[in-house]
Amino acid sequence: MAGPANMAAKGQEPFLGGGNEKVRERATIFLSSTWADLKTHREMVLFTLAKLRRWVEAMEYFGALPGEPLDECLDAVRKADTYVAIIGTRYGSKDRHGVSITQREYEEAFQHRKRILIYRL
Repeated sequence: MAGPANMAAKGQEPFLGGGNEKVRERATIFLSSTWADLKTHREMVLFTLAKLRRWVEAMEYFGALPGEPLDECLDAVRKADTYVAIIGTRYGSKDRHGVSITQREYEEAFQHRKRILIYRL
């Protein structure tokens, strides 16, 4: 069988889907959205990703961190391989420049050339 686990055991890098882009077996997904209006949607996405055994960074898992919340979020985006956003009708909390945290996360992912998946409700 040529699955990712067997490929890793043989020193080969697993591939995602049918594309040619190499992806680590433990690729990280950063989940972004506003909270109050999309809590149920976030729970469903996190549950699905857990069933698929995907490694996810999301605000639900941050706990107490030493830095400012925005800085910690942007750092997590930079460390992730894929940025997934769920977009609803709210703009969300704004930083001191009047830009939403979700938008800043998207801009960080774009700037660092992450794979970006946007789901608009």
